[in-house]
Amino acid sequence: MKLKEAKWRLDEIEGFSHPKIKYEQYMTPSELACAVVHVMAVENDDVQDKTVLDLGCGTGMLSAAVLLYGAASVTGLDVDASLKSLYENNLQKVSEGQHRFICADVQDAQFNELPQFDTAIINPPFGTKNNSGIDVTFLEKALEKASVVYSMHKTSTREYFKTKYSGRIRILSEMQFELKKTYKFQKKESVHVKVDLIRVTKEQDK
Repeated sequence: MKLKEAKWRLDEIEGFSHPKIKYEQYMTPSELACAVVHVMAVENDDVQDKTVLDLGCGTGMLSAAVLLYGAASVTGLDVDASLKSLYENNLQKVSEGQHRFICADVQDAQFNELPQFDTAIINPPFGTKNNSGIDVTFLEKALEKASVVYSMHKTSTREYFKTKYSGRIRILSEMQFELKKTYKFQKKESVHVKVDLIRVTKEQDK
């Protein structure tokens, strides 16, 4: 799958009709999704014929991307049950690949019932003043269910993650995440946030 073709397909993904700020719901740009999954699939061979878990899947942008790059299946998990129909419709528009949506909170017991996956992908909430550290929680939960996890975090937190996951982490790329105006209280049409794409393994790299 070429980047240009993947982006063209992902541009069909519909965003949130009623985004919820309490869940920090923002649309992942198609260009960013392509870049992330291209690194996962082409440079690291962690997508083709793999079972993939997409934590905090939203409307399915990253789930669709891994299917386009040949994942055996993708399971999207999100706390917002209202997204189920949109998620499924979005994925059906761009791929015939196997997918399912599960409504669950990563901190609930239901999460523990999930099977193991080859790979997990996360675009976690960055965390607000009232929800600090939620991105770390997402990463820790993903590591319980997958052998390798790809996740995006603010570049400003790079040293924290390098220390916490020493011997298990690689900083793959520094990227620009365009957060488009989604909520009425936002004054700017868009804000660019520097994020690191990281790869963390369940076990220490040899």
